Amino acid sequence: ALSHNCYTVGVLGCGIDIVYPRENKQLFEAVEKNGVILSEYPPGVSCSKVSFPLRNRIMAGLSKGVLVTEAPVKSGALITARLAIEYGRDVFAIPGSIFEENCGGTNRLLQGSAKSTTCAQDILDEYPDAGDRLRAPMGNVFIDNLPEISPAQTAVKIALRPKKQQEIKEEETVKNNDEQKQEKHELPDTLNEFERKIAQSLIDGQLHKDEIVRITGIESGKVNTTLILLEMDGVVKALPSGIYKLK
Repeated sequence: ALSHNCYTVGVLGCGIDIVYPRENKQLFEAVEKNGVILSEYPPGVSCSKVSFPLRNRIMAGLSKGVLVTEAPVKSGALITARLAIEYGRDVFAIPGSIFEENCGGTNRLLQGSAKSTTCAQDILDEYPDAGDRLRAPMGNVFIDNLPEISPAQTAVKIALRPKKQQEIKEEETVKNNDEQKQEKHELPDTLNEFERKIAQSLIDGQLHKDEIVRITGIESGKVNTTLILLEMDGVVKALPSGIYKLK
């Protein structure tokens, strides 16, 4: 985007004063010149494993559409796509081989409302005026020094083989344990105070997130953030129209 003198927005998963990774410092400064850098975290806050998925909800809200290039069936990228749908944004997905685990999520999106995307023109066709409206008013002074962006490496093929009897037994054991856990509504011991309170509100059945706010007394923003974390951890499942249930 910078090399074509387009506006660029960088949403950080850390404080606004932290460049992560450090080798992106030049790119960070280039975005500052031709766009905007923003963060919901206070200065000095470092990155964590949960800060990036939480950041993605802001990216989904800022964007006209979200393109998912590659994602397993269980991934943060699918949560971002689901949030984009809730926000009324367009969702695009690149189709992949049915034998590739990392294409399972994108292929599932294509079974829904996502638009199949095989080239940039597929997206530009949805926004015919994008080229005229997104030009930055000033030339990019870092244009000659931008880092080289390498094409994505080809994913390793997954070798298919018959399952051994032991593997089948192990899968059945895991499945039975999951079913028993769901029937008893056992909550993980690792949940913090907010996560446990929200999860317990769903023990008797599914609820809209506004109902969760009312029942728990936790403010709306904290509930939304906690629900995303619980969904990532496989504790709750998001249903259409902002409804959640225990998984």
